[in-house]
Amino acid sequence: MQTTQEPPPEDNGFFGVLSDISLEDYIQLICGKRATKAIRVTQQDEKGLIFVQDGRVVYAAQGALLGIAALQRILSWKK
Repeated sequence: MQTTQEPPPEDNGFFGVLSDISLEDYIQLICGKRATKAIRVTQQDEKGLIFVQDGRVVYAAQGALLGIAALQRILSWKK
């Protein structure tokens, strides 16, 4: 699984590939810092999107799935 983060243009965040930390741990880190981030996740041909606002997951999408179903699908992907 490949996780990339694309910050908004005004954000000084980072963009990259995470391989040494699980997606679950990364989301916990963002939530613990009460950050606002958009996370794009890809695995082979599948793509997912997770939005965290002020430390809370507020939106997820994967294919035709939205919300909790999308988040569960994304988190089920293997590394």
